[in-house]
Amino acid sequence: MQGEGTLTRQIHISLLCLLLAAGAVCAEREPSLGGLSGLVTDAFGVPQMGATVEVLNDTQAVVRTLLSDSKGAFSLDGLTFGNYSVRVKMASFLPALRRVSILPGARPLLSISLANVFSSVELIYLSPNQRRFMSEDWKWVLRSNTTSRPTLRLLPQDGDAAGTVSRLAIGDTQGVVQVSAGDQGKLSPLGTVADLGTAFAVATSFFGDAQLTVSGNVGYGMSGTSTTGFETRYSPGMTPGISPEVRLSLKQAFLPIALGLPQAGMAGGRGMLSTMSASVSDRTLLSDNLELQYGFAFDSVAYFDRLNYFSPYAKLAYRVSPQDLVQVSYSSGLPPAEMYAAPSMTEQQTLNADLQGLALFPRVSVNGGRAQVQRITSYEVGYEKRVGSTRLGVAAFHSQTRNAGVTMLAPGGAMSGVNLLPDLLSNSYVLHAGNLQSTGGMASATQMLGDEFEVMVGYGTFTALAAITQDPIFDGGDPRSTLGGRQRHFAMMSATKRWQRVGTFLQAAYQWNSGASATAGHLFVTQRYLPQQGLNLLVRQPIGSVPGVRGKLEATADLSNLLAEGYVPMKTPDGRHVVLVHTPRSVRGGLSFIF
Repeated sequence: MQGEGTLTRQIHISLLCLLLAAGAVCAEREPSLGGLSGLVTDAFGVPQMGATVEVLNDTQAVVRTLLSDSKGAFSLDGLTFGNYSVRVKMASFLPALRRVSILPGARPLLSISLANVFSSVELIYLSPNQRRFMSEDWKWVLRSNTTSRPTLRLLPQDGDAAGTVSRLAIGDTQGVVQVSAGDQGKLSPLGTVADLGTAFAVATSFFGDAQLTVSGNVGYGMSGTSTTGFETRYSPGMTPGISPEVRLSLKQAFLPIALGLPQAGMAGGRGMLSTMSASVSDRTLLSDNLELQYGFAFDSVAYFDRLNYFSPYAKLAYRVSPQDLVQVSYSSGLPPAEMYAAPSMTEQQTLNADLQGLALFPRVSVNGGRAQVQRITSYEVGYEKRVGSTRLGVAAFHSQTRNAGVTMLAPGGAMSGVNLLPDLLSNSYVLHAGNLQSTGGMASATQMLGDEFEVMVGYGTFTALAAITQDPIFDGGDPRSTLGGRQRHFAMMSATKRWQRVGTFLQAAYQWNSGASATAGHLFVTQRYLPQQGLNLLVRQPIGSVPGVRGKLEATADLSNLLAEGYVPMKTPDGRHVVLVHTPRSVRGGLSFIF
């Protein structure tokens, strides 16, 4: 009997070991999955049965479709880690859209309220002696977080019960007012930003998830240059059958006589840089797994001369599987901001991107007494794979830069040259460096460490404009005798941390290049990284709200190339020292009011 008990225990132990080993193998092979649940109701909280719920991945391809049950609820599992959109449609209701992030083992709960098509029109009758512009319902509208809200109100004119006028009520409105300043104008591969700036952006939704955004910016440069810009953007969201996104922006920079610019076309010794840009962009699903993002921009730049150019672009994304994504892109002119925008960007992040784009002025240089605008034509292919909470990416590109504008810092005093132009927004100069072809690529890995911490590492190569002689000399003429294309390798690492409870956002990044260069690396479209030479820090910190005012205050600090790396030193014939740099060291801060 004792032998039988021992045998039984051994059998139980063996079975337990086999079960544990099988569980371990399954745990290793099973990717980190999550799910989501939700409830669909109408504007009065009544559950809606039979609503179509579509789950879309970060390329806006439908990965799951289901219906709400008799209680208006829906639920699904087996979603891989990443960002998704949930679109809910039902007859006689306006469509609703929600964006959600799926984390391993997590299950977000969504509450979606649909607005009836006819309930979006509301008649309000005011007494003849009632002087209020609107009813108290505006408070509910401003505080509503749903995509379903009253969007059109028919109001009688004040003091006249017989006459009526139609007004568009504010619905799901968000906005930001931002004040920023720095020790010098901020320079990026896309353009230049003034030292001081005051900007605003307001976006309001109507008819589901369509949005209208109006933004503006007023800036002032260290050289005395004042700038202004305004933009209107209409985005149809994901509502079917609506026209694509349309942008129209106007920018002007008023140049003081102190810059000593050529006087051609300048009345009274003052000049003006004016830009007008009209762009159209759209997305279309060619199949369940294939999406095409395309558009074009028409830009007109008036500076000494009037320059007009047409810039088409396109990006094709093929979802091989929920974990594998292949992208091919083409862009010309100034790379459009739409190609760098992540599909999971919140409305607040989109507004901030609008402000940054509106403050940027194109890189303008002068060649032979005529103004030239830097333009980039780029071809790129990329592949991305998700393995649990890790994102792996690889990309290759070929680009051609025409009329490259290089920034020159001259600590020794004023400079002059045939192809040298004082920078409009900083105490530096823009050197016309001709054309440059660049070929290279990048491999990266991004790892989520918890819900609020992300680390990214990468390595790549690109062709940069660099010195081709041991001691380059700038004599004020054509710089191509001392500058040429040189292959550069780079390694980068970035860490992003969010503290959800206090709202703090911190991003620290460092990029090492194998040698100094006068131009930045490639602006990758298929990789979520922009070139940042040296050590860079970005901090955003909410600092509370204004009593009695809906909204919050947020402080930002943006520190670029703190160690002043990557400069190309040069000498002038009279012995002075100048440097060419694509990312000057700068410290910039700002205060935003977000509502």
